[in-house]
Amino acid sequence: MEWCIRGPFEEINTEQKSSYILAFSRKKDKNEVLVILNLSDSTQNLKIDRRYEGKSYQKASNPQLNVTFSENQEPLAFDPWSYMILTKNSLNTK
Repeated sequence: MEWCIRGPFEEINTEQKSSYILAFSRKKDKNEVLVILNLSDSTQNLKIDRRYEGKSYQKASNPQLNVTFSENQEPLAFDPWSYMILTKNSLNTK
């Protein structure tokens, strides 16, 4: 994933404004990586920033699994100390 390292860092706002959730993206050209971290010992619910609505990503750990954010989506539950890495590249852009 060398392409994501050189892109600018952008913090992602969450509706919950939790100090336990760190979410950011890195973009370069048509490639993007989204990283969401739960930095606490309790489950955290997260609804992502509205500018990501309608965008589709692949889970880095399972490229066959797509994640699409929508306006009416229920908050995502993140187990303690869990994380999610999502990717979008020129082959799976929407």
